[in-house]
Amino acid sequence: HELADQMAALSPLHMLQYWVIDAHSGQKKFAEVAEPFQWGIAKKLSPLFTYAAGINPSYAGPLAHFYILGKGSDKSSCIARFMAWVLAYSNKPLNTYVCAKDRDQANYLAEALSTEVALNPWLSRHLRFKNFEVTGRNGSCLTILAVDPAGSQGNRPDILILDEITHWEDKK
Repeated sequence: HELADQMAALSPLHMLQYWVIDAHSGQKKFAEVAEPFQWGIAKKLSPLFTYAAGINPSYAGPLAHFYILGKGSDKSSCIARFMAWVLAYSNKPLNTYVCAKDRDQANYLAEALSTEVALNPWLSRHLRFKNFEVTGRNGSCLTILAVDPAGSQGNRPDILILDEITHWEDKK
């Protein structure tokens, strides 16, 4: 577990080499069962997260990505993995949010994060769970929210993830 923790601190891509998931065929390493599209997403997101975490300050690429994935494409678990990494290994305190359409989806995201971390106990020493908040080292905090446009004014997140935004209602 110590080697996994040391290597994971380098980047999300390094972490994914050791990361255990609950695959259809049982618990497996992500690296053993991931599809090429999942690696493609991870390769594009990893530099953004290492930049936000203060590990790769020279990164000058895009700071936003948009993905549309079908049901069963590992969306919530992917979010959980990247958020667990940034909370555990950031060199600076980060204010992060994952926003979901409703409370049920927010619950699903919180459960995905809790499950993924439970399968990788070497990571759990870096994270503390409390309802819809997870805190990590250096004071980083993740808040999982149901959509509430009126209550989100003034937030200045370092990382903002909008889950299943194509299903959000237009509240004009």
